[in-house]
Amino acid sequence: MSKIFRSDTVALSRSRRAGLLVIAALALTTLGGHFVVRGSGATPMLPPPAGGGIDFASPGGSPVKFSGTLDRQAVLLGGDRQVKMELVLAAEERSGLHPARTPTDFVLVLDRSGSMDGVKIEHARAAVRELISQLAPEDRFALVSYSSGAELTIPLAPATPEVRQRWHSIVSGIRPGGGTNISGGLDLALGLSGGERSLRARRLMLISDGLANEGDPTIHGLSSRAHLAAGLEIVVSTIGVGADFNEFLMSAVADAGTGNYYYLNDVERMAQVFAAEFEATRETVATALAVRIVPGDGVRVIDAAGYPLEQSGDATVFRPGSLFSGQERRIWVTLEVPNGSPGERDLGAFTASYRHGGADRVLEFTDIPTIACVADQEQYYSSFDKDRWARSVSVEDYNRLQQSVASHVREGRREEAMKEIGEFEAHNSQLNEVMQRQEITRKLEQLQELRGEVDDAFDGADQLSKRKQLSKSRQAAGLDGRRAGSKRLQTRSQGGSR
Repeated sequence: MSKIFRSDTVALSRSRRAGLLVIAALALTTLGGHFVVRGSGATPMLPPPAGGGIDFASPGGSPVKFSGTLDRQAVLLGGDRQVKMELVLAAEERSGLHPARTPTDFVLVLDRSGSMDGVKIEHARAAVRELISQLAPEDRFALVSYSSGAELTIPLAPATPEVRQRWHSIVSGIRPGGGTNISGGLDLALGLSGGERSLRARRLMLISDGLANEGDPTIHGLSSRAHLAAGLEIVVSTIGVGADFNEFLMSAVADAGTGNYYYLNDVERMAQVFAAEFEATRETVATALAVRIVPGDGVRVIDAAGYPLEQSGDATVFRPGSLFSGQERRIWVTLEVPNGSPGERDLGAFTASYRHGGADRVLEFTDIPTIACVADQEQYYSSFDKDRWARSVSVEDYNRLQQSVASHVREGRREEAMKEIGEFEAHNSQLNEVMQRQEITRKLEQLQELRGEVDDAFDGADQLSKRKQLSKSRQAAGLDGRRAGSKRLQTRSQGGSR
């Protein structure tokens, strides 16, 4: 890519790029394997990281910063093909005593099915009333409630003081009963957008405590609705309450809607989640965030912190959502690099696009180092940044393991869960004999706790309930662990997180 929209960054020429790589190659000799490349001549070179890490970034001058780090400089001939890149997307901090707030459209889609009766609906009503009290006159609010059908309980309108008083009374009158028609609630809420983009920051919060059993109950159908919302720059976040909802459906809807997923075993924390999501919305700096990777020859994008990967021509795209003031999101991207013959491998082109102030902007990494394919194991291991490798295992790999174990437990696959734990332990124990990182030693010790929880979930009385609880808590913990910085507020509940 030779040009960047709106001059957020300017790509370097091929000759300048080659010159920088020559300098970097010399650094490998003169600095004992340390290798640092930054985005442009205007960006100061950082001190070389311990262990041979590689840093790169887009130039400055943008309200969003885009940078990356590789955990190694080589793959092994005929052996390990994976390279991990930690991408960082950070929004500028809005400063001042009274920082600017973005006018907000905040829509709640609330489950009022029969299973919400009792404590759940009481806390839900209290949380909605508390949220309404936080709204400013320039904000707009709507409430869709659903059971077997859906109704517009509070139409979208500015939150003036007089209207807020009336809204409090309406919320107090919500009564549960009937089935769970999530699709009906989403359809009604999406109809409020008019099918158009807006300069207002818009967020939709879906709350459910049970399985979708009326309307369209499919993951594909519900995720498609959330994807449609994201195309209109409406962020869709979800909250699963209690033990009987489908955590994989609710997290898939949040992913498609570029929002956050929360598991609340303790419904008293619902007000905290509402407040955090609302505050993040009205402090929005960038919307429609998307990372586009055009891989080099033979390179494949395997994963990006579990975000859905889209293919667009020769590019792989994932969409982390929006950024609020001061937010820094860290996303590990796993790449598979050809290792059939020695030589250098070009990783490809990496860009981040977003919208700010109604305008589209694009950032690009101007200089990404190549990855070597080497036959010598000592040379291969010396190419690692050991601390960053340890962080990638502790943050990305371990949390991905938690999610996989959660899926096996939910489906009653005890042996498969134990097998994956064992494979993770064997692989990383062997690598850590070389890397010698205490962080990994501690993480491997935590596997015994995970094994114990799996054993307990398949032993004794009330196994179904224990499996549901374990699946939800570990799946939520794994998802949040892989997406550092994605939420304004991390909440914790007994037996689970988020």
